[in-house]
Amino acid sequence: MTRLGGPMADKPAVTKDDLKAGLASVGLGLGDVVAFHTSLSAFGYIEGGADAVIDSVLETVGPQGTALAPTLTFAEKHGPQSPPEFDVRTTPSVTGRTPEAFRKRSGAVRSLHPTHSWTALGARSLELTSGHEDVATPCGDGSPLSKLAAMGGKILMLGVDLHSCTFFHYCEEMARVPYHLQKLPTYCVMIDANGRTVERDCYLHFWGPEPKDFTKPEGELLRLGIMRKARVGSGEIRLLDARKTADFLIERLRREPTYLLAANRG
Repeated sequence: MTRLGGPMADKPAVTKDDLKAGLASVGLGLGDVVAFHTSLSAFGYIEGGADAVIDSVLETVGPQGTALAPTLTFAEKHGPQSPPEFDVRTTPSVTGRTPEAFRKRSGAVRSLHPTHSWTALGARSLELTSGHEDVATPCGDGSPLSKLAAMGGKILMLGVDLHSCTFFHYCEEMARVPYHLQKLPTYCVMIDANGRTVERDCYLHFWGPEPKDFTKPEGELLRLGIMRKARVGSGEIRLLDARKTADFLIERLRREPTYLLAANRG
């Protein structure tokens, strides 16, 4: 890790090897199945940018592992009166540079969902992404996140905190919290990888007035050993066990459905 000059002088330059060392320190390894969220700016300057981040994850899990990135396309306007338009081949994600670079990688496979697609690379890509179009909710049973939990996979937060953890939406859906989904389905038209039209009724996320606080469980997840943290450069890395996170959070939400709402200080 080296220091930069000029306006970035106070920021360390992070290399791919620095990232790989950080990933190993929190427990990511060969053969793992991992969903990852990223913020490049959190680390200061990363040599190689988004591609270095992607390569650090892929090289850490190796050819028998699989990486999964959120290539989401949601918008607050989406609903029965404003259905989303989605072409799995071309619709850009709204989740930043790294997922966009990831979905364009050779061999990447993107799930078919009008607002919450995920893209996978690795040995279990097809298994993770297939059938998403038949799931009635964005992150419910049969979605890539549901399969991640069933596989004993991991969730990696690279430079972002738990506010960005889409896996928590899976937990909300499985716990059937009352605030999370729109009451009426939306008729959605999707174009698959072969250019075919796929039509489904989908329940989309409800953008309610209550802000959420996904950072609330962090202390408990650390105490229980479900999450580990490390620092690389000026950024933090968090790694969570998907199945244990789901077990903890779904049970908590079933007892206390408003647990993840910011207004709930309990």
